[in-house]
Amino acid sequence: MRWTSSRHARAGIVHRRAIGLATMQGLAMALGKPVCAMSTHEAIAPPAGEATIVDDAGRGEYYVSYYFDGREGRRPHWRSRAAG
Repeated sequence: MRWTSSRHARAGIVHRRAIGLATMQGLAMALGKPVCAMSTHEAIAPPAGEATIVDDAGRGEYYVSYYFDGREGRRPHWRSRAAG
């Protein structure tokens, strides 16, 4: 099957991510271990200062988020091109 838009492709990625998180939660519960889920952007954001994190989402789109002193200033969102 061929995707006709990046919106459909993103929906598939989100679905796979949800399955992965549910699997990890199930394993953690079965093993009695804690789980800490976070985005890649959250994991690489610096603990102090300002940061704009941009990932290539493919098809000329970018995944952008902003962090201020280790806190999310704006939730990750899609852009059709990198904003300056």
